[in-house]
Amino acid sequence: MMHAAKKASRPMGKDKRVLLNLLRQRNDSPEDQAAGWVAYLYSGETTEEGRSGFSRWLGEAEVHVHAYRHADLIWRNLSLIEGEKWTTRPIRNKSVGHWNSAVRKWKKRRTDAWPTRCRVLAAAGAIAATLLLMVGIWRMDTIPPVERQLYASVIGQVKIVILPDGSQATLRPESTIVAQFSKNLRRIELTKGGAYFEVVHDARRPFFVRAALTQVRVVGTHFDVTRWREGVAISVTHGIVNVERLPSGVGKPVGRESPWQVRLAAGQQAFTKPDGRIGVPSHFDPLTESSWQTGRLNFRDTPLNRVVQEINRYREVKVRIDGEALGEMRVTASMDGQETSKLLSALEATRPLTVEHSPNGLVLHPEAR
Repeated sequence: MMHAAKKASRPMGKDKRVLLNLLRQRNDSPEDQAAGWVAYLYSGETTEEGRSGFSRWLGEAEVHVHAYRHADLIWRNLSLIEGEKWTTRPIRNKSVGHWNSAVRKWKKRRTDAWPTRCRVLAAAGAIAATLLLMVGIWRMDTIPPVERQLYASVIGQVKIVILPDGSQATLRPESTIVAQFSKNLRRIELTKGGAYFEVVHDARRPFFVRAALTQVRVVGTHFDVTRWREGVAISVTHGIVNVERLPSGVGKPVGRESPWQVRLAAGQQAFTKPDGRIGVPSHFDPLTESSWQTGRLNFRDTPLNRVVQEINRYREVKVRIDGEALGEMRVTASMDGQETSKLLSALEATRPLTVEHSPNGLVLHPEAR
């Protein structure tokens, strides 16, 4: 015990002080802060000051509890990491001694071939579990379950959905969202298509929308999120939203500077690529971008591949493009969403392309010269 007391009072090295200073930055999202705390607590080199800082942070807001639980479970629920199994169960079913013993056995089995990050994270799994048990701030069985609700629209249907908190989501045709709401959480997963969100203000519960590797975070505002083949588009008509790249396990880590995170104000939009990189924000015409909500499709100097993706939401017989060059052709047009065939006829008559009827739908080919 004397030895343990001396170790706890030993001054921190410079690197640990730098880490703690980084963790105290309040401009980061709760998810980023939680990831930092997980890395620190699992480092095997925590100090009394660091653990006290973690306890204070965890008790500041319920969103911190959820963020930390999520980050911690990402690690603890891994069943296989580079050939080594690491099995866990919820903390409430484990004693402190069991966790300490399990970690000691794991440390004995690990190999030097593991990446440094995996070794650092796993080396002190018992520390985080023990701390959480001792401070009594967090237990899995005290956090209410989060219900998942699926909403979907069919071909040609613009569907309005009232979410559990009173916010409204207007779904594009052939779109799907999965909503997760509780007293501490508001999260939407856009799995297909797009939607326009009118979010009720609630400072205690930020509103998250996720699409592929893109996450949008707001408190109360109006904005559109749409998945395209080329990435995700975010357009803001009221208020301010934060757009960030979600961790994917590959590539660069999430940072605070472009192209990994950006803030959009009303009248701005941004496009993210499939790898999550965020493009430079630009201004847009709200009337053109939101016309689909009234059943009309307005295109202004829009690439043909984007036009085809949009009209396919209104068609049973789908359209595809033969060739990347043709897909970059610019189109300006306005029509009712139920009259997409007229657009195709007009394009064939006025542009250097032909429309082929095939068993799998319509194919647009460049016109032979």
